[in-house]
Amino acid sequence: MNIYLFGKTSLAGEVFYNFFQTDKIKIFPFSRKDRNSIKLNLKEPKSFEVINGEKFKIISFAPIWDLSYFLNYLFQNQKYKLENLEGVIACSSTSALTKRFESNYFDKKLSETLIRSENTIMQITNELKITCQIVRPTMIYGSFKGIKDKNISKILFIMRSLRFIVLPSNSGTRQPIHAMQLAEVVFYLLTKYPDD
Repeated sequence: MNIYLFGKTSLAGEVFYNFFQTDKIKIFPFSRKDRNSIKLNLKEPKSFEVINGEKFKIISFAPIWDLSYFLNYLFQNQKYKLENLEGVIACSSTSALTKRFESNYFDKKLSETLIRSENTIMQITNELKITCQIVRPTMIYGSFKGIKDKNISKILFIMRSLRFIVLPSNSGTRQPIHAMQLAEVVFYLLTKYPDD
């Protein structure tokens, strides 16, 4: 099985790439900045090429709006590049749901962008008659190979620096997920239906 991994330089992407390559799963990492990956900017999809014309699945830890733009561009302009695509597993965010009713503009806009991106990806995969699974983690934490999360590690740094703790208002519950757990969830989804 060939996996095209987008968002390889993210915390969860690095974990997935380093722990879940097997004899049966060949991972091709794509990145706009990692020198050990196939060069690709999801915002410039024209340059994308299928490797050796073989079938592949996409796993994306990249921002879902970038994946949505990438797939939509190919679907509209270079559909032949999606002929061998067998499925998509994409990471979004629970903010798609939790921030819909926020009062501030930024949060509402984020929710709209996430939902619109998810819907675009699902429409395209439905048209292509392939599987699409969208994972909505809350806060991803942990560190791996020098990459730290952008949530919990900052909170811990602040807590170590201050002599008091700032408690936010009761605005909902969040269940953080470790980057390894997220990578395991994605691997489970990938192997649950390997022939889809």
